[in-house]
Amino acid sequence: MPVKVLVLGHTAELGGAEIGMVSMARYLPADVRVVLLEDGPLVHRLHAAGCTVEVRDLNASLTLPPRDRRTSDDVARYVRALTELRRTILDAVARHGVDVVLLNTLRVTRLVAACALPRRVRCVTMLRDGLRPPHISGRDAVVDQIAMNAVS
Repeated sequence: MPVKVLVLGHTAELGGAEIGMVSMARYLPADVRVVLLEDGPLVHRLHAAGCTVEVRDLNASLTLPPRDRRTSDDVARYVRALTELRRTILDAVARHGVDVVLLNTLRVTRLVAACALPRRVRCVTMLRDGLRPPHISGRDAVVDQIAMNAVS
């Protein structure tokens, strides 16, 4: 019986991490299901690779404006979107008997860390760059390390 993997991606644009997701879905000896937080060209490629893909249009809601332009409505929308993302992950894990949730980018790792998933949900993050400067800023390195610790 193959391992069941739920892959989470924040974008459906065709970047390096997303092309890697297609290859992984095609060649990983597992039952791979994908949840993307927006629609785009990646959906078609994943379908062509034989993946089940669910699109949850949450990416825009999970992007906050800069602090000096942020309103309470922006924060409320963000919290609602995080709640929906958490529910989406937990429902998919329960419905499909998922063994592992694969977080395809650091952005989605941060989002899932903010969702406060129960420890029974096993998460793995794909790292393609370092978690320290010069790959990312010093501030982002700290935030990403906290997020990695939260989901591990």
